Amino acid sequence: MHLRLEKDTELALVVAHGADAGGLLLRFADLLANLKVNANDSIGRVMGAEAVLAFLVEGPRERIEALKQQAPKVLHPLMVEVRETAEFRLPRGQKPFVWSLQLEIDDQPGVMSEVLRLLAAEKVVILSQRSRRTPSEFDPSRFRVTLTFEIVVADRFNMDDFRQQLSALAESRAVLQIDLALV
Repeated sequence: MHLRLEKDTELALVVAHGADAGGLLLRFADLLANLKVNANDSIGRVMGAEAVLAFLVEGPRERIEALKQQAPKVLHPLMVEVRETAEFRLPRGQKPFVWSLQLEIDDQPGVMSEVLRLLAAEKVVILSQRSRRTPSEFDPSRFRVTLTFEIVVADRFNMDDFRQQLSALAESRAVLQIDLALV
C-alpha cells in the first residue's frame, strides 16, 4: 500500500532494466534530489549481468514530467519506463494487516504457482515477492520463497484455514519449512 505524502502531488512508477553499469543508483538518486521528487518505495537488484530497478516516486506533475524526460538519459544504458500510477486508498475505517510468508522447499515445477493460488483465493494484496535457489552441500535443490502480503479486509480472511491449506501444501509438495508472521 502506498499513499501520497503531500497534497497536489502525483505518484509515478519508474522501472528500468538492462546491462548493469557502475553508478546507476547514485545517478538516479541525484536526479530525484535535483528535481525534488521523493522516492516512496524502491527495489533494485542485479541478476547475472542485468540490473533491475523499480521506484515509486512522488512529486508535483511538472517534476514528474521532467523525470520522464531525464530518467532515460541518466539511467543509460538501461531501458526506462516512467508512468503515472494511482494512489491506493483503504476503505473508510479499515487498517491493513501485513504478513510475511517464508517457505523453504525442494525446487520443483508448480510449487510457486500453488502458493500464489492460495493467496489469490484469499484476495490478499501481495506487496513483495522474492524467490531464489539456495543450494547447500546437503540439498542442491533447495528453494526459498518470501512473500509479503497485506490483508485489507480482515473479516474475509480466515488465518486458521489459510494455515491448514499451507500445511496441506507442505505435506504434498515437500515444503521443508514454513514461517508465517505478522510484520
